[in-house]
Amino acid sequence: MDSEHVNKPLRVFLWMVPRTNSVAFLKCLSFVDDTEVWLEPYLSCLMNETINNPNWGKGIPNVKQFRADLEEFTKNEEYVALKHLEEKKEKEYDNIWQPNIFK
Repeated sequence: MDSEHVNKPLRVFLWMVPRTNSVAFLKCLSFVDDTEVWLEPYLSCLMNETINNPNWGKGIPNVKQFRADLEEFTKNEEYVALKHLEEKKEKEYDNIWQPNIFK
């Protein structure tokens, strides 16, 4: 590479089919200086526009049942403990992706 291009920012996008990339690989990339790693940003946006949107699917029985099942699941002791552990990690490590950046 010639010296003219050495100091210019470089962007690399790895677009993969969901669930085909290793989380370990993404974690390794996140430790590279001046690097941002986004895990499935479009899926996160889709979730915020649909399932996380209280106005989405109003009046549709399957959506209503899904929301009820999801609420029941989030009260499960194992889920609550796991969520607490993940929130603790988010506070400890500043390079962990924050889901709320897409809201």
